[in-house]
Amino acid sequence: MIAAACALVLMLPMPAAQASHDGVHRHLVALHDIATAHGGARVSGGPGYDASTTYVSDQLRAAGYEVVVQEYAFPVYSSKPELRAGGTTYTAGRDFSTMLHSPGGTVRAPVTGVDLVLPPGPAPDSSSSGCEAADFTGFTVGHVALLQRGTCNYRVKALNAQAAGAAAVIVFNEGQPGRVSQLFGNLSSPGVSVPVLSASFEVGERLARAGSTARLATGPVTTAGLTRNLTAQTRSGTTDAIVVAGAHLDSAPSSPGVNDNASGAAALLDLAVRMSTAQPRHAVRFAWFGSHAVHASGATHYAFTLPADETARIAAYVDVDTIGSRNHIVGVQGDARSDRKRGPVAAVLDRYFDRRHAPHEHLDGTPASDARPFADLGVPTATLTAGTTGTKSFRQQILYGGHAGMPYDPCHASTCDGLNNVDRGVVRVHARALEHAVTELAHRPPVRR
Repeated sequence: MIAAACALVLMLPMPAAQASHDGVHRHLVALHDIATAHGGARVSGGPGYDASTTYVSDQLRAAGYEVVVQEYAFPVYSSKPELRAGGTTYTAGRDFSTMLHSPGGTVRAPVTGVDLVLPPGPAPDSSSSGCEAADFTGFTVGHVALLQRGTCNYRVKALNAQAAGAAAVIVFNEGQPGRVSQLFGNLSSPGVSVPVLSASFEVGERLARAGSTARLATGPVTTAGLTRNLTAQTRSGTTDAIVVAGAHLDSAPSSPGVNDNASGAAALLDLAVRMSTAQPRHAVRFAWFGSHAVHASGATHYAFTLPADETARIAAYVDVDTIGSRNHIVGVQGDARSDRKRGPVAAVLDRYFDRRHAPHEHLDGTPASDARPFADLGVPTATLTAGTTGTKSFRQQILYGGHAGMPYDPCHASTCDGLNNVDRGVVRVHARALEHAVTELAHRPPVRR
């Protein structure tokens, strides 16, 4: 085993850390210049994002990769979704989300659970909630249909609920270990006529209580955008246990998006270029996703449109998102496999920082958004981040410096997220960790649960 590990190190040509840092910064500058040339943003569906994908594709092809372009339509919503019930206002992006291809709409109505399995059964797909028209026998027209993940796809569930007269649909995660986080569901294509939300198991369990009434809004769909995801895979390595590393490439509509998330996209691109001649034991697939910032995750579209046999061959997903925050932390988001375990991919990153006696945060809870669809499909995941919308604590100020009581990223999703909003040293810390995790996982991928 030791000899094999040494062989891997020899086969992976790793330049000096400073060279890597220069490469990441070069890509950051290029993406910043693209935003500047296209109205100050690189939002999906716009020319700035199109130019960003062209830049990444050109760099990859020059390095010898075959680039796979996945074009897809996505709904552009005029506002974030809302969900309130029982005096609680739930948080979009953490507790629930709009399912991709849901229409817009606002509904206030009683909630009726449909063929739920609570507590959940001992294995995935113990629930077939909403998969058959007969599940809706006795359903009250005009109610919100509360459905549970399992057995059939979300589009089948939503169309059956719509046919039964539901005013809206909420599908919540099934509840077994690894199937509790907020879903980022996909209705596959337009055609469902009622609003559809996806939610965590905890939210669904609360809504299932007798007498629940919900107010939900998905926001009107103002237009249908067209955008793309990019992937490129190493030519060497077996494909029985593929390691995927990804980042969203788009910016928020009003932002150049240099920290969020040109920083992660650039680190990923630099690593991909430098691994173009590597010979990992298992293939590494690099992915750049669109429409993250407009609440129609390209990562979700990608993950949920993969053939089942290909999904089964993905052994790990490493996400990298917003890694240059000036008031930074060093964060490792696990995949919430259980209350006691952070998951094997997060453990690789934890060990990397621990061996260097470098402080880092265990960001527990639901996986970050681009990692979440992979986690929902049973893929071990982890996300590297320097912090986005959170506020630095006094404990974190002691560990990392900076200013307690201030945002990690003061320019998050704003016009000031330019080159001056990125700490190059912080980017370097996270880029090195990304490189280590991908290299180690490509040699010894985790076993899928």
